[in-house]
Amino acid sequence: MQDINGNFSPSGATTSTDNAKVLIKRVWDTGLIDVFVNGVKENSGTSLLFNEWSKIEIEGTGSTINVNQALVFPTALTDSECIALTTL
Repeated sequence: MQDINGNFSPSGATTSTDNAKVLIKRVWDTGLIDVFVNGVKENSGTSLLFNEWSKIEIEGTGSTINVNQALVFPTALTDSECIALTTL
């Protein structure tokens, strides 16, 4: 994700697993951004410079990516809930 200054936070997460389960947790009031992949917290960052989400980019290098579902929750999930949702 890119903030309003063009910086990326966190810098990214990668997986070589086909059909990976990925969850991005963004907590607006604290600026927390966590990325979970296949039941593991892969990356974490903090930035209060995200005033809105104008886009989310998901890239694949050398393969295609299918997004099966995108959800927004009214309250932040716990790390345990994020891990449970992304465990294969």
